Amino acid sequence: MTIVKAGFKVSAYNGGTMISRLALHRTATAITVMLLAMAVLWWSLWMIGAAQYRNFIDGWIAAHEPQGWHVTYDARDTEGFPRHIILHFTNFVLQNPDGVKIHAGEVALATLPWQWRSLDAKLKHGFDLVIPFGEGKMLFIATSETARSHTELDQNGDWSFVNLQLENAKALWGAKPFFSADNFFFSLARPETPPQNYKEAGIDFHMTVDAMTLPDSFSSPFGLNAEKIDLALRVLGPVPDPRVKESVATWNEAGGAVAFDKLDLKWGPLVLAAKGTLALDDDLQPEGAFSSQIGNHGKVMKALIDADYIPKHEELMLGSALDLFAKHVDISGTPGIEVPIAVQLGGLFLGPVKVFEYPEIIWGAATPAAPAGQP
Repeated sequence: MTIVKAGFKVSAYNGGTMISRLALHRTATAITVMLLAMAVLWWSLWMIGAAQYRNFIDGWIAAHEPQGWHVTYDARDTEGFPRHIILHFTNFVLQNPDGVKIHAGEVALATLPWQWRSLDAKLKHGFDLVIPFGEGKMLFIATSETARSHTELDQNGDWSFVNLQLENAKALWGAKPFFSADNFFFSLARPETPPQNYKEAGIDFHMTVDAMTLPDSFSSPFGLNAEKIDLALRVLGPVPDPRVKESVATWNEAGGAVAFDKLDLKWGPLVLAAKGTLALDDDLQPEGAFSSQIGNHGKVMKALIDADYIPKHEELMLGSALDLFAKHVDISGTPGIEVPIAVQLGGLFLGPVKVFEYPEIIWGAATPAAPAGQP
C-alpha cells in the first residue's frame, strides 16, 4: 500500500526494509567477530602447539645425545601458521653414533599440530650426506638442489621409517667421482617389533636411481649411463653392520639372508627384471639364486663378449645353452628370455654358464670411527 502526502509517496514497507538491513548488518558484524575470535583462538592454540613441538625436538636431541647423536645449528625460527608448524634451522648438522653426517645450509622441519612423530624436511642451500666405511673410506652424496625427506618416529622416539630424495645428486668415493644421477631416492623401514627369527625382516630398503652416470674410470660392459635402477630388498633377521666383519659373521652364522623383492635395471642394452635371495658362504662371500627375465639378451651377450667378460670361444656354447634352457618372454615390450641367475664361487652364472667373476669382498675388522675432528 502507498500513501500520497504533500506530493510524496511513502511506502508502508520502509520500516521493514530498514529493520532487515539492520539485522543483516548485525549478523555480518557477529560473524566477523566470531571469525576474529576463532582466528585468535587458533593462533593461541598454534602458539601452544609450536612451543610443544620445539620442546619435543629439544627433548629428542637431549635424549639421544648420550647415545652418540649430535645436532647443531646456528639459528632456529618457528613459522608455518596456520596449517603447519615448521622449525627453520640455519647451518644444520645431524650426526649419528656411526659417524653418518647430514649437513644443510637451511632446514625446514615441518609437522601438523600435535602430530610430532611424522616429520617432513626440506634441506636447502647445499646438502651433504657423509657415510664412513672404516679405514678412512668415505661415501659423499651431495646436491645443490632442495633435498626432501620424510621421517616417522615410534613411541620411543626412534625412527621407524625414513626416506631421502635428491635431484641432480653427485657422489664421491673418497676423493674419486662415484656417480651422478638426475634423481636419487631411498627409504628405510623397520618393524615395530624387532625380528624374532631369520624369516622376519629387520629392515626394508628401497632405492630408485634415474639417469645415473658413472665416471670414465668405471668399467662396465653396458656403458656408463644407466637409465633406471629400481631395487627393493629385506634384510632378514636382526640387522648387522654391513661395514664390520664380526657383525656380518654373527648374522650369517645364525642364518641371515637378504630377500630381493625387486631388482629392475635398464642399463644400455640390458633390461633386467629379477628377484631372489642372497646369502653368504663360510668365507662371507655372496651366494644366491634369482629368477630373472633379461631383455635384449642377444645384445647383452655381445656386450659381455666385447668387454671380455665372456671369452669369445664360449659364445656358441653360451648361445646354445640359453636357447636350450631359457624360455622366451616379453619384458615391457622388449623381447627377452627367462633364465635363472646364480651367484656362487666368486662368479655370476646364467643357467649353467659362468658369465663373469667378481672380486672378493674385504670386510672391515672393527667398528668404523667417526670422521677426524668429529665427536
